[in-house]
Amino acid sequence: MSKAYFPGLNTLRFYAALSVVFYHLSAPVIWFSDPDAMKYANHVGFMHGHDAVTLFFVLSGFLIFTLLIREKDTTGTISIRRFYIRRAFRILPLYYLTALAGAVVVTLNWQMVTPRTISEATNPLIWVGTALFFYNFLMSQALPITHLWSLNVEEQFYFIAPQLIKRTRAVPAALMLLMSIKLILHLGVYLWFQATGDALARYLLVILEAVRFEALALGGLGAYLVYTDHALLQVLFHRAVQIASAVGVAAIILRMTPSNPITDLLSAGVFAVFITNTAAAPRCFYRLETPLLRRLGDLSYAIYMAHAPVLWLLYAAGARGLVYVFAGITLTLACAYAVNITVERPFMRLRERLSSRTTTKQPIPTPVSGFSAR
Repeated sequence: MSKAYFPGLNTLRFYAALSVVFYHLSAPVIWFSDPDAMKYANHVGFMHGHDAVTLFFVLSGFLIFTLLIREKDTTGTISIRRFYIRRAFRILPLYYLTALAGAVVVTLNWQMVTPRTISEATNPLIWVGTALFFYNFLMSQALPITHLWSLNVEEQFYFIAPQLIKRTRAVPAALMLLMSIKLILHLGVYLWFQATGDALARYLLVILEAVRFEALALGGLGAYLVYTDHALLQVLFHRAVQIASAVGVAAIILRMTPSNPITDLLSAGVFAVFITNTAAAPRCFYRLETPLLRRLGDLSYAIYMAHAPVLWLLYAAGARGLVYVFAGITLTLACAYAVNITVERPFMRLRERLSSRTTTKQPIPTPVSGFSAR
């Protein structure tokens, strides 16, 4: 299998990562109970962190499903074992390094943390949940690892995705079914909460708002359309649809109202169309790619993981105003580059070596006729 690279998607990844960094500049409101940090909450030109994570989910669904669909088309099946090995080498080293960094920076600032932070930091379930990828169910907000919840959602989805592709011939129908189950469940819990105000319903509603499997599935649908060169692409690639999706993204960036399940679904749909055009439209007027943006996009995972411990340390050290903002962005990028060089790249090279050894031991696969691939 040749590697998939879609020009322009790295720019979107970098933009989403930077949006999350700007959004979390105001996180000391929760971390240190400092209302003055709200002054860092408004950032013209960048998305709300919630929407930026939705963009990440759709991007991830598009890229991962591209690889899964290609493997199924090429080999006739999905190697679940190889899929999880690839994900482990890509995600786990930096994930656990970030969790360790979060524990260290809390310990270094133990005298100034809030009672809520102490309660969460001394709760073994928080750290077990982090290690086993169910941290997103624990409602933790006062630690510099709160951003790890999205990685938990993504990995939970990828317990389903490879099995889904492996066992079905109708990928779009399977993805639509998955989306429908999630949305029906979400609607049911919402009606339950509205009718009763039950505490369990409220908890489940918060969890379901975070577990945006529908965004990942929409990214997967975009991947399927592109890989199979589906006739629907003629509609999606029309200039009017491109303009509409660009206007939709601009509206999401400028939106001031709180998100809800409906706006989340609409945003994910806009992002899916926008990403599909960016990735594959023959003439996409908003595709943006330069060597620098491509390299910054390569750092997006490291940027996302590094920013919270960096911002925590800076604020705890007394950085405020433009110094805090400039140093937060600069040091996040510097740390991301450092961990990319020292952690991500070595593990990725190790993964490639192990993958090449496995591939050479197996017969060359014959493409199957399950998809009409370009």
